[in-house]
Amino acid sequence: MKKVFKPFWSYSILKIEKWLSKMASEGYILDGVNIYTRVFTFKKGKDQSITYKISYQNKGIVSLCQPLKREGWKNILKKNRWNFICNKKNEEDIKINPSRENLLKRNRNIKYTLWFILYFYIMAFVPILLILGFIPLQIENIIGIDYGAYIWQSIFLMFILLAIYTIVKLNKLDKKLREEVGYDVDEENSGIGKVGKSELVKKIKLGW
Repeated sequence: MKKVFKPFWSYSILKIEKWLSKMASEGYILDGVNIYTRVFTFKKGKDQSITYKISYQNKGIVSLCQPLKREGWKNILKKNRWNFICNKKNEEDIKINPSRENLLKRNRNIKYTLWFILYFYIMAFVPILLILGFIPLQIENIIGIDYGAYIWQSIFLMFILLAIYTIVKLNKLDKKLREEVGYDVDEENSGIGKVGKSELVKKIKLGW
């Protein structure tokens, strides 16, 4: 049995999938994931070639769809709405992969929420902190300042840094997920040609 602590695993889904495959190639097969403590548990076995995918499911979905099952995907773990699945095929031989749509929606909701909280904190709490003296404006008054104020200030700053870090990491993850599913394909590589103005036709359809 082996346990590995991954505090920010959900910020780097693609890297975690590769890491799980690497662990399997070394004989460590995924056996459990604690969503709250962020600990991955592995059991020691034979070296295996396994492709892992992590998906974020809608509520109420407990099994894989038939196309994924026919492609060889199997459920390993389901934690809340997180679903860990695997496939014994080589990654390049797999034609059908689980959808990333719900994962992208989850990340977008988290980013919107954090932006709203950051805006609220900056607009509402920073002036209050300044007025109450939590942010010292004079260095010579540092002696005698209540250290409790600095604790609150540190918590405030840590939250801001964590929120910004989360937004940056999720933006990077979303970009890679979109590239994986083909959202960010260039026009030249998409197979869709450009249409010139002379080829455009406009028609009016009242009440269509």
